[in-house]
Amino acid sequence: MSQIRKKFLSISPLAALFVGFMVAVGLFGLLYTGNHFPVQATGEQKVVFDPMAISRIAEKAADAVVAIETTIKSDDSTKDPFFEEYRRFRRFFNLPELPQEREAQKGYGSGFIVDAKGYIVTNYHVVRNAQKVQVRLLGDEQRYSAEVLDVNPDVDIAVLKINVNKKLTALPMGSSQKARVGEWVIAIGNPFGMEHTVTVGVLSAKERQVATQVGRRNQVYNNLLQTDAAINPGNSGGPLINLKGEVIGVNSMINAAGQNLGFAQPIDNIKDFVYDVIKFGKSQQPWLGISFDSLTNLSDDTKAYFGLEKLSTGLLIQGVFPDSPAEKAGLERFDVLLEIDKKPLKEGKDLIDFIKKQKPGNVVTLLINRKGQIKVFKVTLAEKPKTEWD
Repeated sequence: MSQIRKKFLSISPLAALFVGFMVAVGLFGLLYTGNHFPVQATGEQKVVFDPMAISRIAEKAADAVVAIETTIKSDDSTKDPFFEEYRRFRRFFNLPELPQEREAQKGYGSGFIVDAKGYIVTNYHVVRNAQKVQVRLLGDEQRYSAEVLDVNPDVDIAVLKINVNKKLTALPMGSSQKARVGEWVIAIGNPFGMEHTVTVGVLSAKERQVATQVGRRNQVYNNLLQTDAAINPGNSGGPLINLKGEVIGVNSMINAAGQNLGFAQPIDNIKDFVYDVIKFGKSQQPWLGISFDSLTNLSDDTKAYFGLEKLSTGLLIQGVFPDSPAEKAGLERFDVLLEIDKKPLKEGKDLIDFIKKQKPGNVVTLLINRKGQIKVFKVTLAEKPKTEWD
């Protein structure tokens, strides 16, 4: 014991001070445990900053983004809402009018490959009334003739097919439902013919409702994604991509009266349609065959006129298409649709979302209020005829 004591005393004062400091730190660590010190981050909490992530994703996706050129019938119904919004903006500020061809018009847009066999997704309004559709791939001057396999104006989507003797790159489809407001997104397209332009922003909002005019038809799009990534005329049909490199939306339109107000169709709204076209050659779009408006959109005077003062929710049937499933089942104009398969219908979106999930041939049960009497109808959904699209 005396030998140990002698050795300790022989240590220099500086060394003794260091040893004492380390002992104090050890005691402090033993005394202060629990929440006084941060817990080690789990794998989910760990954040790795990659300054080149967007660049790598854009490079990987570039080969799958295509430029689309169309020759369009010359009439007033061929106006592209993307360009028309821009024209109205110029007129509002007394800017010179853009030139407009009177004969065969040329249209331009974007698209992206979803299957390596040559299946391409773009906007319906890009190929609407097109007499000829051609596709150009990145780094390839050749124009490939494209066949329009099917279109769905309700979500402004078209599926094209090209045949090429080369390996194609396809973009994976992600989930717009899982996308979060505020996350980074990338838009790739051909604005004003400037090929493969990459812009970046965030997902500004979800479930936006936007009204526009496609030809002679007033169209309301529901559940749109809003982004501040710069998109312009010519971006129509291009992909909106997340940082996983997945497509979460299809860039569709802008609000030219504001700044950085772009809208995209959510990918979840079109997946089934695209998969059907690839698998069967055409979509399996279910059709009920009515036009309607929500009671919440009607004025008190209109409700009183139809005797609907006591109803707070439901859909007023404004029209029944001839030879439609609704007509065959006995539905009439001014019926109020209350439920479908026991699901209450508060807004038009409720019915649209329900029908989208069905298939032609499915039988649905409708609860109807007809002049104060409650009636039940069984309706067999049919495939939506193309004559109703325009």
